[in-house]
Amino acid sequence: MILAFILLFTLSVKKYLLILLALFIFSCAKEKAVSKDYLPVVKVSAKNSDFYQFIAKGGERHLSLIDWGEEAIPVSSKSCHHGGEVVPPLRGFLSASYDDKNIYLKVSWSDLTKDSRISRWKNGNLTEGKDDGISIIFSKSPDFNCALTCHMTNWEIDRGKFVSDYRMFNEKEENPITLLRSAKSMGRAVAGILGKDGKRNPKGGEFFVFNSKRAEGRVSSFYLYQILGKEDSPVFKDENLFILSNDNVYLDSKIYYKLNQWSSEISIPLDFLGLKEIKKGAKIYMAIALFDGTNVNHSMTETFSAVFE
Repeated sequence: MILAFILLFTLSVKKYLLILLALFIFSCAKEKAVSKDYLPVVKVSAKNSDFYQFIAKGGERHLSLIDWGEEAIPVSSKSCHHGGEVVPPLRGFLSASYDDKNIYLKVSWSDLTKDSRISRWKNGNLTEGKDDGISIIFSKSPDFNCALTCHMTNWEIDRGKFVSDYRMFNEKEENPITLLRSAKSMGRAVAGILGKDGKRNPKGGEFFVFNSKRAEGRVSSFYLYQILGKEDSPVFKDENLFILSNDNVYLDSKIYYKLNQWSSEISIPLDFLGLKEIKKGAKIYMAIALFDGTNVNHSMTETFSAVFE
């Protein structure tokens, strides 16, 4: 009798758990309805919003290991954002809503490891720390492509090899850009502009002050990241390698990690994006960079459109 009761109870619990699991899967599927072609931007008052599913590919290869005297430049240039083997494709979801002042973005992406340490100096020695994060670039042009903003500039010879600054810039337009890193930006989204002079905060300065004597007088670039800490020493004693600039402008935001997934929320003023009177069908174009356990390496999405509904 007791055995029969235990068996019945066990079956009831299993049935109950299966029902809960089915409801959970159904609710997630309903919540994460996916728009295949564009990101729908709905009014804040709307009850539901579809998600845009994205895939970020590529990733910078170990540029410091390239022998510039032997490897062809066209092959090496693909290492800037795309074609690298370091970072596998990363998948994520993006949803958006807006009111008369802001656009509100919610971004989540899969990541099996939580990286949230920053590189620090201690007694003149650099302890390397790497973190995760996200960056979003906006454009009014459907022809915008993140790969076209990465150029080899300021060629020089260092230790018998050709090197370049690999500095991002865009001569065709100025692109609003946000950077949100779990450690480097202290979990806050930094607002900036990508233009012909490179990536800058709205006041014209760098996002970070590099606490490195080798970095003094240099613009932020991929090449600069490669030489930091090598035969180097700090400008300030026992401080972070990346110090946030006092001229930065920050957006309301948060970033958090749970169940092998990063999630972030960013509130962006429409004025910052050059948008004023929003009408149904208005578009803006976007691309996302994902940082996975790195200082500078990242994967990129293709450009996609966000449509106001």
